[in-house]
Amino acid sequence: MTFFNLSIQKRFLVSLCLLPLVIYVVFFEAIALNANYVAYDDIHVLQIVEQWQNAVSWGEKLDWLTIGFPEHRIVFTRLVVLLSYWLTGSVNFKTLMVISNLLWVGQLGILFKVFQKLNLSFAYFIPLCWIVLNVHAFENIFWGTSSLGNFGLLFFTMMAAYGYTQLSPKYIWVGIVFSIFATFSYGNGLLTFLIGGVVLALSNRWKEMKLTLGIFVLTMGLYALTDSHASPSSLDLTKAENYLQAIICFLAFIGSSVNFDAYSPSTLAQWLSVVFGGVLLTVNTWALLRHTTITKGQTIVRPDITNPTLSLFQKYTITLRLNKVQWFALYMLLFVCLTSLGVVYKRAEWDGLYGMFKGRYRMYPTWMLILTYVLVLDWNRERITQKWLAIGMGIAVIFNALVLYYAIAPAVNNRRMAVAQEFNSMYNADLLGLKMFDLTGTDFLRLQKLYQPSLFFRQYEKKWTASTDSLSTNGNFKVDSVFWSNKNLNVYYHRDFIRPVKNTDDGAYVILKSTSHVYMAGGMQQALPLKTFLRRGWYWNRGFMATFVPEAVVKGNYRMYVLLRQNGVSELLDTQEQITF
Repeated sequence: MTFFNLSIQKRFLVSLCLLPLVIYVVFFEAIALNANYVAYDDIHVLQIVEQWQNAVSWGEKLDWLTIGFPEHRIVFTRLVVLLSYWLTGSVNFKTLMVISNLLWVGQLGILFKVFQKLNLSFAYFIPLCWIVLNVHAFENIFWGTSSLGNFGLLFFTMMAAYGYTQLSPKYIWVGIVFSIFATFSYGNGLLTFLIGGVVLALSNRWKEMKLTLGIFVLTMGLYALTDSHASPSSLDLTKAENYLQAIICFLAFIGSSVNFDAYSPSTLAQWLSVVFGGVLLTVNTWALLRHTTITKGQTIVRPDITNPTLSLFQKYTITLRLNKVQWFALYMLLFVCLTSLGVVYKRAEWDGLYGMFKGRYRMYPTWMLILTYVLVLDWNRERITQKWLAIGMGIAVIFNALVLYYAIAPAVNNRRMAVAQEFNSMYNADLLGLKMFDLTGTDFLRLQKLYQPSLFFRQYEKKWTASTDSLSTNGNFKVDSVFWSNKNLNVYYHRDFIRPVKNTDDGAYVILKSTSHVYMAGGMQQALPLKTFLRRGWYWNRGFMATFVPEAVVKGNYRMYVLLRQNGVSELLDTQEQITF
């Protein structure tokens, strides 16, 4: 009996399928934190609770529910926040993350329904689990309100894709209903209606297309009645040279899965992503159109759903031959490509090629991998062997593991940045970040009561609010260097290992204290090189670096401290350094 023989025990197959889910859950539980994440988007969305309560009419309530953010309609996110508050009296960001990640994991249920149409052994579904459950999109995994919008949108889009592509009138309402959900989850949700209409037209399902178009017009009427903020356009399409840049950025975006490090892509990795994106797009396009025929001469266009024909310029007839799996893949491919073009339009001119690799967008490259795998299975379903399955399984597992290795450090560092942001917002009413989001220190503290974070630094609260820069400490902590670089203050320490033991709150946090202000910066740590990790089993490199941006610090004289947390125990230590901003 071979390893992947059909008689293999089902429990082993199920275990292989569930293992990436276990890894995903452990990763989530180790890092997720009930706190406003990195920016102030969470706090901004949380205002819906007060806005809803203070609204004097249902019309005003609906206005607050549907107002743009900035150009997105995040009705789904706000509804979940309100529901959480109504049920529990508070809003736990970690609970919102759980709901969001369940929606991401829930895609596997839809994909399994599609996979069943291939009539292959369950073993061939296992690589899909390892691809879907990678943690490349870790920013969204741990971003309470943003994850609701993004993961909610993707789940609704996949459900809409399934509904539109089943070639049966009874499923059309599945596509329409989830298109409405997607539209009011995130900005690119509007594409679900448009792509659905295109798929219905291509498959000569004109009655369903007219119904979809009618619902789309009504939805757009509601959409247009809501207030929004214009999203600043970036790419100047009047410049011819920008089109080449757009193509390169587009291919890099859809192929960015080959770059495992979301925050520090090397030049080689960036250009490999461009090439890989081109390969993925070519393979997907060929797999979808390989049975399509173009004949010269005018012929009768027959409304055949399985082999629809289209008249082109009344001279050529295109006959599409797509099965249900391919129709589904076509819908998803159009959604990924159009969304990618939107990202390029918004980001390419200012962020360049580097901006295509942000962690918050990594769901779409993952979808490209999913589509490629499914279409390759569809293409080779009668010829695929156990050998190729084993190779595919190995590649999927290695991919998942490498993504995990490169994601842990930036994900933990983001958590420490969130802790520092909570600290700075709590103890500095005039913080620049608050002003940028039209918030005051009073607003922040009031809204913070809604999610009630458990923050370890509060045990020293009297020290943080004291009108002195000289604090009593548990000893000294000698940093290696304090220097200015690119106008920022950097604090560097590399003498010893500081490893998280109890949880990922463990680490170093640098404190600047003056007589009137106090600021925190999380100590950013790096992973050891992959070879060292594999050889010694150690993940974290020595020391840390913390950075303060002068624009966010009020001018004055500051003493520097380190709040060192090890194995769940915090100590305030004096660096004996003084800094003037």
